[in-house]
Amino acid sequence: MHSPYAVLNSPILASMKWLLLLTFLGGVTASQAQTTSPNTSDQLATYRYCVLIVKGKYFTVPQNVRLDYGQSLPGATADVEMQQLLASLKSVSIVGILNALGQHHWELVNTLMVPTEVRGSSLDRETFLELETRYVFRRRMP
Repeated sequence: MHSPYAVLNSPILASMKWLLLLTFLGGVTASQAQTTSPNTSDQLATYRYCVLIVKGKYFTVPQNVRLDYGQSLPGATADVEMQQLLASLKSVSIVGILNALGQHHWELVNTLMVPTEVRGSSLDRETFLELETRYVFRRRMP
């Protein structure tokens, strides 16, 4: 009769023990590789954000365009560059606005569709939902 412990000393089990050990050591090496610190320039990067708010038509000249770059915050100073940029984009299509912001080194980060309530008219008591598109941009500060 064979002993039940004879299986534990078989060559197949010995090779499986080595395979398990190599797998474990490979996992330790891989986990150490993932814990390297990120580039220090990315940690120190400062970004400035702005939001392009568009109501109305898509990919044509929009009905209402606003650029929020924090100008309404308490203590905010006037930003001449952003004011001039917004003034130059009043009669441009959405694609033209996105291209112009890209040429000024603004990077598109996210796009959101935000529902807003709109009243029909003073005689009409119905309220409608209108979608407002918000494009979130950022630019690396020097």
